Amino acid sequence: MRPPLDWSAALALLGLCATAILLPLLVARIRLLLGATYEIEPRAISIRWGRRLEIVPLSSVEVIHSGRGIPAAVRLAAGGWTRFTYRQKEFEGLGRVECFVSQTGANLILVSTPISNFLLSPADPLGFAEAFRQGTEHGTAERVSPQSIRPVTLADRLLQDRLAMPLIALGLVALLGLAMFLIWIQPALAGAVPFAFDPSGRPASPGSPARLLLLPGAGALTWILDVLLGLLAFDRSDRAAALTLWLVGIFLVLGLWVGVLSLIAAR
Repeated sequence: MRPPLDWSAALALLGLCATAILLPLLVARIRLLLGATYEIEPRAISIRWGRRLEIVPLSSVEVIHSGRGIPAAVRLAAGGWTRFTYRQKEFEGLGRVECFVSQTGANLILVSTPISNFLLSPADPLGFAEAFRQGTEHGTAERVSPQSIRPVTLADRLLQDRLAMPLIALGLVALLGLAMFLIWIQPALAGAVPFAFDPSGRPASPGSPARLLLLPGAGALTWILDVLLGLLAFDRSDRAAALTLWLVGIFLVLGLWVGVLSLIAAR
């Protein structure tokens, strides 16, 4: 009879693999939010979003909408992946809307100008609106020009690089493939499976086949660290170091594949 699958070990492994995918996104979101601010200065609204900076003169603001005053289609656009990055979209009757939001719901503010619309999510929408009112009433007569400083982001550089994303994707696919292979084959491994080799090369340390799931689990943790260090190096313009780290991650996962297949063949 085919032995049952060790679901607890399999679920733990899948959880680690999910972490490998979601952790870089979480780190990117935290970095973005740490550099995200909205400020109403005497003559302008300053929007900082990571390394991006938008200066919107108060004199150019036609109206500020909040809550139900924002069209439903625009409120829906603030969800999903928009909360992880910048996004812009065209809306009929409204024009271009640039989304700089970290949350949805009642905190949304839509700032409309003749050139564009800016969707924001200040922590205190009422305080933001009041600061805008005071700025327009008591601001100086001197005008400022609108500015849009848009440096190339880390995500843009990764997507434009011919090797960066393929190397990261290849390591992830190899890791997920190993996890799915072990989950699939584990019930067919009746009896003990060696978990190591002695100095003479003979199989040693026999145990439950479920122990093999520890290998991709440990590999996932190491691969996550490797990817994060590579992203840090890439962000500092050290492309060679980043590519080297991601190559090491691939060789690590390939080494795990060789080790797992060797242990299965030696049983």
